[in-house]
Amino acid sequence: MEDKVPLIWSQFLKLTIIHCNIDMRSGSTIVYKFSQLLLQQSAEKGISGWGKGILGAIGIVKSESLSLRFRFLCRALAGYVLAQLPETKGHPQTVRICSNAPAIVGQPGGNTECVKVLLGLAMGQTQGEIKTCAELALKLIQDPINSLHNSRTFLSLIVTQLYTKPYLKDIDNC
Repeated sequence: MEDKVPLIWSQFLKLTIIHCNIDMRSGSTIVYKFSQLLLQQSAEKGISGWGKGILGAIGIVKSESLSLRFRFLCRALAGYVLAQLPETKGHPQTVRICSNAPAIVGQPGGNTECVKVLLGLAMGQTQGEIKTCAELALKLIQDPINSLHNSRTFLSLIVTQLYTKPYLKDIDNC
């Protein structure tokens, strides 16, 4: 089931971009809350919360642990999304929605919470696919050309590195 969640995230990001163009203030709140949800899921080491509910309470839904791949994907996407929310002290929150927008991570005005997420991005892995994907994600998150406008492309690149399902190949175009 976890490999299908990025399909929902892709559509959510598409709608969020549209919403940010209409109402930046509420759009920034949506983006921030989405990042917090992703971080919460990336921290889940035990039973997945995706299948909880009435069916889970009566034992119909199988509870599974979240895979390291999925938790990494959550953390990487959270880092990317947080990078698009620059620190704006005393001003309404904005979202970086176009290439080369100001306040890149690591520069004045960049999101400081994102830096904490990026430091733990490799999730303790020193080699293998998670480490390789972490390096790619870090490079893309810090690239000033990237912003929320191409978050679906970021998601697609990371997902295709981690999963081999054919329906995930072009999630940024659906």
